[in-house]
Amino acid sequence: MAKKKGVAGENKCGYLEARGSLSAGDQQVIQAEITDRRQVYAAIASETGSSADEVGRNRAAQLAELAWPAIGSRARTDPGVGSDRPCA
Repeated sequence: MAKKKGVAGENKCGYLEARGSLSAGDQQVIQAEITDRRQVYAAIASETGSSADEVGRNRAAQLAELAWPAIGSRARTDPGVGSDRPCA
């Protein structure tokens, strides 16, 4: 997958984004994953009374904590993470 190749990664909004040139296949995989995450985040938001943006930002912070504690610490203090600023 594109993430393992290093040409895609997680962003602060809980979605995959390009980090280099992508093949057509990688682009399709990333778009499919983004579509799936939008649906999941919307469903969770509906159940919890929050917004899909908030769910995505929270998931991004969780992933950062799991992956690299230093990045997770920054994510908690980043004004864009957990704020009302939309990720779209």
